[in-house]
Amino acid sequence: MKKIITIIIIILILGSLAFFGFKSDVFSESALVPEVGLNNLIGSELLVLLLQIKSIDLDTMIFDDPAFMRLKDFGTELELQPIGKDNPFSTIGQ
Repeated sequence: MKKIITIIIIILILGSLAFFGFKSDVFSESALVPEVGLNNLIGSELLVLLLQIKSIDLDTMIFDDPAFMRLKDFGTELELQPIGKDNPFSTIGQ
């Protein structure tokens, strides 16, 4: 009987050590935080892209063109619609 209890205790101890050992590897901080080199690469690419966008010069002469001036807006104005209840979570009828 003592052998069975001892074996069960040893199995439980080894099982808990294995469980917490694998759990700490899966959820370690290094797995959640990307490497610094990757952040620097992404940051430098973003900076280069931002500088390229800043250097774009738009020609506004198109807005002075008579063909552009003849364009008409066929948009539809939306009418104001009634607003719902002040508190959407209150009971109906209040």
